[in-house]
Amino acid sequence: MKPNLIVSACVTSLLLSISSTSIAEESNTKDKGLYLSIQTGLRTRSKQNYQFAGAQFGGYDVGRYFAFDETWAYGLGLGYRFNKKFRTEFQFKKMKADIPQMFTSTRYNPNTRLNIDAYNINLYRDINIKGSPFVPYFGAGVGIANVYGPLIELDAGGKGSSYKQLMAGVSYKKTNYDIFSEVSYGGIGKTTHNMGHTPHVELRKYQTLEYTIGVRVKL
Repeated sequence: MKPNLIVSACVTSLLLSISSTSIAEESNTKDKGLYLSIQTGLRTRSKQNYQFAGAQFGGYDVGRYFAFDETWAYGLGLGYRFNKKFRTEFQFKKMKADIPQMFTSTRYNPNTRLNIDAYNINLYRDINIKGSPFVPYFGAGVGIANVYGPLIELDAGGKGSSYKQLMAGVSYKKTNYDIFSEVSYGGIGKTTHNMGHTPHVELRKYQTLEYTIGVRVKL
């Protein structure tokens, strides 16, 4: 199943779960309200296929790929908790992935970078364990991203793309804040870049694993 279908299915399932839950019956004042989240972590290295724009240059699967380095990622979010089970969050994510190597028939060192600013809406399902401060959770998010960087700009500005992600983690609950550890898989879809020559380069996607830690503070 394609990643975007998985994300769509997860978002739909979470929405159906929320709609089928009586918030009035399962919530009290301390379980509801706004919170601020901040997180940082490591995005794993990966190889991502690309092709040159134009059918005459072949497809993605002819040995052409970018080798992305590991990179730090940062996130800032404003969320709202509906009850003990469900919450949503508007999240800003920023990452900078160095591209030290680019492979065609031979290796090429472009010494460039892929910068991504992503704006997502996330939905989460918390799984409370009676008597335990540890709360496992999972979620899904969709949004838009601005992609830019040295030698990869299209025309005069960054190239927009969709951003999709799946998340799972564990929170440690305190009275006014939560500490959490999270793993996510996601990234941008297809984008077209001007690498300083014609034809332009079409990157199939940039989607990798990301490991982060963070804190949520009640407002």
